[in-house]
Amino acid sequence: MTRLKEFDYIRAISIIAVIMIHIGTSGLIIRYGNEITLKHPMSTYYIYHQVTAFAVSAFVCISGLVLCLKYKDKSFNYFKFIGTRIWYIIIPFAIWTLVYLKLNNLITVEGSGKINLPFDQLGIALLSGGAYYHMYYIPLLFSLYLLFPLFRLIAKKFKSPWWLVLLLLFQHYAQIRFNTALTPEALKLFQFRYFIFLFAVGCYIGEHYDEVKTFINKHINAIVGLLGVVLLYKIVFFYYSVYHLKTSFKDVPQTITFDNRIYTLLIIALIIYITPQVKNRVVDLILDRLGKNSFGIYLIHPLILRGIDDIVKQNKWFNLSSEAVLVVLVITVVISYAISELVNLIPYGYLFVGKNDRAIGVLKVPKLSDIVTIEVIKK
Repeated sequence: MTRLKEFDYIRAISIIAVIMIHIGTSGLIIRYGNEITLKHPMSTYYIYHQVTAFAVSAFVCISGLVLCLKYKDKSFNYFKFIGTRIWYIIIPFAIWTLVYLKLNNLITVEGSGKINLPFDQLGIALLSGGAYYHMYYIPLLFSLYLLFPLFRLIAKKFKSPWWLVLLLLFQHYAQIRFNTALTPEALKLFQFRYFIFLFAVGCYIGEHYDEVKTFINKHINAIVGLLGVVLLYKIVFFYYSVYHLKTSFKDVPQTITFDNRIYTLLIIALIIYITPQVKNRVVDLILDRLGKNSFGIYLIHPLILRGIDDIVKQNKWFNLSSEAVLVVLVITVVISYAISELVNLIPYGYLFVGKNDRAIGVLKVPKLSDIVTIEVIKK
């Protein structure tokens, strides 16, 4: 099976949403030490962060979807599968862990040129993704990769999706048990517990993709309606929690809630439906390339944001206010994409940014006899 365009669309839109979230944390709020407040009472932060909250969850779901679809009619070698993920995901992750540890001044260079590398902090950073605020995602995803054969087997065996409801209940139970049984430091190693359900849903969709796509096309009006209802609920609940209950907005969960899981699945369904309707070549090209470079962009973009923030502060050009969010977003996406694309052109560049053309299956090359037969029929 050839690579399906809708998956790159989902990745492209998700990576844009990820960058928007990270820009929003600096562009729409003010930090005073450990205190965080909004720049103005009716900040667009409320709507902004609820709309984009699907980002990481969508990446997790699409990972399970693509893997199950890829191995649906192929033999599966677990050790080869894990080895490939180490080569294309863990090695770039390890390299960028060093970069971000240096950015946080945890790796220092003495006057003699000797490098001081705190191996205890390096070990924790590699296991939990603690080198920078976005790096947690890679160990989380790799943990789910380790469990992939189990979800693949269940998705193959049970065509009815009801087992996913049981898994959702189990996930919530496990979350509670982990939270009470483990220390905060240990919990950082088990962040995948929040995303098991979405990864499993992705595996189920991948195993029954044709049926699911038919369902989406048939019920698209209901999907859009439900999406609007869920998004409105998310915004109202967030507003109610902060203004009426006086909960600090940073303490209101956004990504790991039940409603956000539903919201994420509806967003994915909507993109799957819309993708074939896109006829604009420029839009198609942009989303295609962003999707195929999404892993590299994910690794790189905080470095670009940090650079922009430093330049702005040093030159006092402007504050990263809500008006500047769009400008910063475009600059960050363009530069991150360009770096990812260029690095992939050099030998072994994928060790730094991952492969930017991970095809699902291999395109079948027609045999010479088939081409001759076609030509004879044409004549």
